[in-house]
Amino acid sequence: MKLSFKTRETTLIKDGSKVSTIYCAKKAEFGCSFFLEFRTSSKTSPYKLASYWDTHNHTLDIYDNSYCITEEILNKIRTLKNTVKSTSELTETINKLFGKNFHRYTINNQLNKLKTEEIGTATDDAKILIKMLKEECDKKGGFYKMQLDEEKFVGCSFMSKRMRKLLDYFNDVLIIDVTHATNRFNLPFLDVALVNNYGQTSICFFSLMQDQKYQSFEWCLKNLKSQLKRMPKVIFSDDEESLRKGKN
Repeated sequence: MKLSFKTRETTLIKDGSKVSTIYCAKKAEFGCSFFLEFRTSSKTSPYKLASYWDTHNHTLDIYDNSYCITEEILNKIRTLKNTVKSTSELTETINKLFGKNFHRYTINNQLNKLKTEEIGTATDDAKILIKMLKEECDKKGGFYKMQLDEEKFVGCSFMSKRMRKLLDYFNDVLIIDVTHATNRFNLPFLDVALVNNYGQTSICFFSLMQDQKYQSFEWCLKNLKSQLKRMPKVIFSDDEESLRKGKN
């Protein structure tokens, strides 16, 4: 599409059906009411358009789409991708050089394609990661648990033998933090750290999570709890409701 939209998808707890809504990127700025709402009747059924409002209350921003990306533009993206600070900066540079009006999402999609060409797909990397963590646990001991959704890799928890020893000695105070979409799989990354007898912060457990809902936090923290010899006295974390709920 040449127009700029944002999307939101939710899953209904009662029957597993999904609701996916496309709305105008100018909604926050202009209060634009445009939306397309698609629903499934069950967990496996296809999406169908359920309701919509097809009128915008502002002038539409029209962007050049991926069909406008020539080999010359692609080569320039390939040349500049490691020299700019952000996708937005790269998009601005490409637009100025070639007189185009690409949205940064279009340029980001090209960057993802180039990354796949250079280092392979995220699926291949997931298989390699699973193999490496399993071999580590089989050979040296430790803890590893994988989470799949319809045979798709959506998360894992890992603790090496050394991490477990650190946790056995220094688990009075634990620090839990979550970062989002900073890894190869664009999954939330939960890490648990402790402070050793030298005052150094050390990672003692980590998980890749399917999402940042409390059920995912609960799955990760149950895995952590299964490796504890005694419960920590203090746990530091940010003020995220799902994380606090998952601790219970």
